[in-house]
Amino acid sequence: MANNSSSAPVEKKSNLWLIIIIVIVLLALLWPVLRRGKTPTEPTLGEEETATTSEETTLNLGETATDSSTVPSTIVPVVVPTPAPTSLALKVFFGNQKGSPQTWQCNMVSSVTRTVANTSAVARAALTELLQGPHPADSATGFFTALNSGVTIKELTINNGVARVDFGQPLITAVGTSTCLKDGARAQITETLKQFPTVRSVVISVNGALF
Repeated sequence: MANNSSSAPVEKKSNLWLIIIIVIVLLALLWPVLRRGKTPTEPTLGEEETATTSEETTLNLGETATDSSTVPSTIVPVVVPTPAPTSLALKVFFGNQKGSPQTWQCNMVSSVTRTVANTSAVARAALTELLQGPHPADSATGFFTALNSGVTIKELTINNGVARVDFGQPLITAVGTSTCLKDGARAQITETLKQFPTVRSVVISVNGALF
């Protein structure tokens, strides 16, 4: 009976140590979990790299947006060529009996408009129209010319504001050599040429002789 009573305390001590060991093992297993629950989660190295890359990407995108906004857009104008006119209007000057009846065949002249094919030789074109004389519609409204028919232009030059024109035939009839008739012919030629801004004065000749 003595042996049974002495072995009971030994068995209780063994069970107590076993419980303590089990508790220690459980604490050792649960300690990382408990510590992780109390300690704030820190980003891992991979997360840091990811975050840095994301920030850099955002910065690069911002820099790209800034750069693109500072580069001015180039607008290339579309130039559409304007077609050259096929005709132009010129003035020619004649006497007008109805407009100035008191200046019959003298230096009072009036203009009519002629439409001609487009040309760079506008002064020659205007003189050519003048030498053709008034149209029937012009004559009906009192226009007349002091110039002979059939007169042609031998030479026409314009230099330093002076137009020099030489004709190949007499400008007025041999019997009509009055000062009034001559003044009328000169006025028609002079005013026809002076409509152009490059002409300030006119020198007229017939076969090289001053008119």
